[in-house]
Parts: sequence; structure tokens; C-alpha cells
Amino acid sequence: MKLLDIKCGIYALAVLSLCSCAHQSSIEPSSAHIDSPATATETHTGQETLSTTQLSHQTETTNHKPLPVDAPVYSIVVYDTPVYKVTLNVVMALLLGGWIINPCHNIQIRQKSMLKSNKQQSKKAQKGAALMMMLLVFILVLTAYILQKLSPTNINLERSQKTQRALLQAKSALLGRAILDDNRPGSLPCPDTNNDGSPELFHGNRCPSYIGRFPWRTLGIPALQDADGEALWYTLSSNYRDYPLATPLNSNTPGLLSVNAQNDVVAIIFSVGAPLSHQSGRPSTNTSDYLEGENANGDLIFSTLNSTTHNDRLMMITRNELMRQVERRVLTETANALQTYFSNNSHAYFPSAAVAYGQCETDSLLNGFIPRTHTSDCPTANLPILAAWFSNNQWGSMLHYEVATACTKSSPNCSGSGFISDGDFANVRVRLTISGSGQKRLIH
Repeated sequence: MKLLDIKCGIYALAVLSLCSCAHQSSIEPSSAHIDSPATATETHTGQETLSTTQLSHQTETTNHKPLPVDAPVYSIVVYDTPVYKVTLNVVMALLLGGWIINPCHNIQIRQKSMLKSNKQQSKKAQKGAALMMMLLVFILVLTAYILQKLSPTNINLERSQKTQRALLQAKSALLGRAILDDNRPGSLPCPDTNNDGSPELFHGNRCPSYIGRFPWRTLGIPALQDADGEALWYTLSSNYRDYPLATPLNSNTPGLLSVNAQNDVVAIIFSVGAPLSHQSGRPSTNTSDYLEGENANGDLIFSTLNSTTHNDRLMMITRNELMRQVERRVLTETANALQTYFSNNSHAYFPSAAVAYGQCETDSLLNGFIPRTHTSDCPTANLPILAAWFSNNQWGSMLHYEVATACTKSSPNCSGSGFISDGDFANVRVRLTISGSGQKRLIH
């Protein structure tokens, strides 16, 4: 039991005891006498008393016996207070005790409630403090992040990345266009010399210029700019131009450009950057207003030098990068032509090889070149038909052809024995290989 409970109990008992003592009942003889039952005499002791008539009536009601006329009158006095008020006083004392006890109990409840409330407030305060701490940490981290982003190093890095993305997009567009060209796979468009996104017409069979702005419109992509908002520039090796009647273009065609002494480059894309102190003529079509040093002198040698007088950024395409992808197209289209030949209803075999490209097939020859299509001097009709660019660009002389013994004319539907093995692959029917690079394609 808590101290507050004991104190409240003692205080309540003390009040009840005081009330009980103050209201103790006493019977005292009265100095008045009843002369007759009908006489209405009252006793006065300074306090209110019962009249003899009331006393007689009360006595009769209680004892059912009449009092003698000369009997002394006894008045029930509670410090001169009648019985009904004694009862009222006792009730009030009880209520007073309850009034005392209840607040004590209420105080206890309130104290418990306050303790609980304090705990809840303490928890809320702790949560609030934790949230404030988290908010503070977040603000500090965000501030550090913003300051880091705004640092010169990061700003320069973001600018560099933006320029790099533009250069990569331009390179990808050039490669895609070169691979899919229907006249000279691997050829590239001429530069744009008037900043409209398209190259100008050929001067004869040559580009009007082999250096200029990047021809984004011809390639079907948006206009590309570097981090300084300048359009990209571009140059190409003249023997890779997309003029249909130019000399044959294949994996043996060298790139004529060089970058930092690296030769065999077929194209270069430039980010020209912001104008330097000596470049005051922008916008213009003058190369020297955009490129510097080796990049602006009109020869085939270029440089990636970066200094206060040279801010060009370069991305190059080498012959190997370009032609390896063109070779995949050559191999795929040749394999498709051979498969079509094999699927012809008039024969279910692959042709024999030719001793040299452009010649007829030689019966039972398993290794050599793709035989030429049927002419009057070749006895076998319906030989593989390849696109005109295949022969015009002399890809046949670079493609080695090998057929399995099991799939020649004497074994329709590859019913014979003797297949080609190539590494982990067995039962190979045809193997095609590009000389030089060694890229190959197998037909199973």
C-alpha cells in the first residue's frame, strides 16, 4: 500500500470519529413536567427540543404504554439537537468521509495518469528528437551531395560525360549505317558543309569536303551537341565514301587517317568545345574556327592533344572496328544463300567448291571458293545467288568455302558420311571463313 493511501485512510477515519463524537446521543431528565396529556409545554435550554405532546406521541408509538402524569419527562437530546438531525449529521459525516477519500483516490489516479502521460510525453519527445536527428542528418547529407555536385571536379566530369555520350551516339549511327549499306557495305556519308545536317552532292565521284559537321539528318538521328552546345564535326577516309561506283570496299581496304600516330583509321568524330581566344569567327564554315593544330591543317593526321590552345575531343573508328561487323553481314548472307540452294526441290545438297573466285564449281572439290552463278560455261544451274555488292566489292575472293563430303551431290540430304568438325561442333555441313580476320560461320 502506498503512502498516499495510508494518509487518506487516517484522515477519513479522523473526520468520521469527530462527527461521531459530536453527535453522541444522551438522555437527560427535563425540568418540565406534564400537567396533563393535553398540555403543550415545551422545554427550553437555548436549543430546540421536542414538545411534550410530540414526546408523548412518540412514546406511545414506540412503547404502546401511556406515561404517568407525574412521571418525569426525559427528552432525547443530542446536544439539544433532535434525532432526525442527528441522522442527517451522520449521513453528512459519511459523505464527508467519502468526499475526503475520493479526492485522495482521484489524486492517486491523477498521479498515475500523470506518470503515464509523462512516460508517453517522454516517448514522444524521444521520437521527436530522433526524427529531428534524422532530419538533420538528411539535410547534412543533402548539403554535402549538392556541394559535391557543384564542385568544379564534378561539373567538369558531367560535362565530359555529356560530350562522351554525344560522341558515342554519333559513332554508333555511323557504324549502323555503314554495315547496312546496299551498295558498298562499310561505306560512310560525306560530311555536312553548310550546317543543315545533310551532306552536299558529290563533286563528280568525290565528296565536296572530307571534313565538316556531322551529318545527323542523313543518319536519321537528332542533332548532336557537346557540353558547350557546339555541333559535332566529322572527317572520313576518302576511300570509304559512299559513292556507288567507287573502288571495291572490303576488309582489305585500309583507312587513310591517323590519330596520334595510330594508322588505319577510317573516320573521326570531333567535339570542338568552346571557342578559344584565337577562334573569334563562330559561327562559320571555317575549320580553323572550330578545330586547332593538327586537326585544322587539312592533312590526314590528327591529334588528341588537350591544352590551353587545343580543346578538341576525338572519337575514331578504325578499319578493324568497322569491317569486323561488315564481315558478319557477309558471312550471314552467304550462309543464307547456300541454305536456300540446299533447300531447292531439284537437289538437296551443297555445291562443290571452285578453284578460284569467279570460276565454276569443280566436282567433288570440298575446299575452295563459292562458285559463280550459272552461266553458259558452267554446267550446274541454280548456284547460290548473292547480292550484287558481294561480287562488286570482291568479297568472294576473301571468303573460303568448305563443304562436308556427306552433303555433296553424291549424297542428297546429307545422307552420306564424313562431316566437318570444328572445335566443340560436330556434324558441320558447311564452314565459311573470312581470310585475314578469321571470322567464320558454320552451317549445321
